[in-house]
Amino acid sequence: MSGRRLNIFLRTGAVMLTAGAGAVLAVGFLTPLPSPANDVASEVRATTTPQHAGDNQLPPVDSFDAAFKRPLRVALTDTAPTTMTPTAPVAPSAAAPPPLVLVGTIGQSLAMIRTADGTVAVKGVGEQVGGADVLAIRPTQVDVRIGGKTVTLEKPVETEENP
Repeated sequence: MSGRRLNIFLRTGAVMLTAGAGAVLAVGFLTPLPSPANDVASEVRATTTPQHAGDNQLPPVDSFDAAFKRPLRVALTDTAPTTMTPTAPVAPSAAAPPPLVLVGTIGQSLAMIRTADGTVAVKGVGEQVGGADVLAIRPTQVDVRIGGKTVTLEKPVETEENP
């Protein structure tokens, strides 16, 4: 074989292999994949089998409403309103326990408050919890307005008990 015939043979082979690769790519991109939506039998099965709640591992979007509605910009300084008058803590009566108990605070922006039913709600200034408006948050105290009266909730003193 001469050098010229060898070059023509190699170039022809390269062109044929390139055309074959192009054909394979075209078939791969243009051929639709079979999907269960196109299958009539799978449509019948989908309508006859009930959907179970355990099949969906994700929580519903509605459960994220509290996170979506939380204000992202809160004041980081401790500025007390000028119209607020200092009040003394109101002692709960012996007949009825207080409806709200301060569990703790997160800085001066959020308060963890246990309601009468035992649930703990995380609230900021201006939000309502158990029928009370949160007025101010301090490291160990929270001022709330219950029925028109301002009440200061204080975090109970934790006692160390040895077993």
